[in-house]
Amino acid sequence: MKKSVWLIPLSFCLFFVLLSGAQAAGLGDAFSNSTLCAAAGNCGNTGASLYQIIGAIIQTLLGLLGVIFIVLLVYGGFTWMTAEGEEAKVEKAQTIIRNAVIGLIIIVSAYAISYFVISALNKAALG
Repeated sequence: MKKSVWLIPLSFCLFFVLLSGAQAAGLGDAFSNSTLCAAAGNCGNTGASLYQIIGAIIQTLLGLLGVIFIVLLVYGGFTWMTAEGEEAKVEKAQTIIRNAVIGLIIIVSAYAISYFVISALNKAALG
């Protein structure tokens, strides 16, 4: 039963990631306009490059990871506050909070390193 509880938030997250990718690709207009050419602009030109689509997906994923971080912090804090002095629950709460902070540090560091490397490569290639 506990494993199936995570399927609902996971499916919502996947839906919103896919929806944001569709919006970045210019496909959001396909639901409001009656013809494909009106939705695509110039019949095949979505107006968004591959870099913009990938950037929008990465931005959405980072936002989603931020939300997950906040949820884990709140859950860890709630577990700690309701531990009622039980050492096992306090340890569990501290572990949840510690792992959430470590995960956020890893994600932000990876993004910063990637951004620095790509910026340096673009600067070297373009002059």
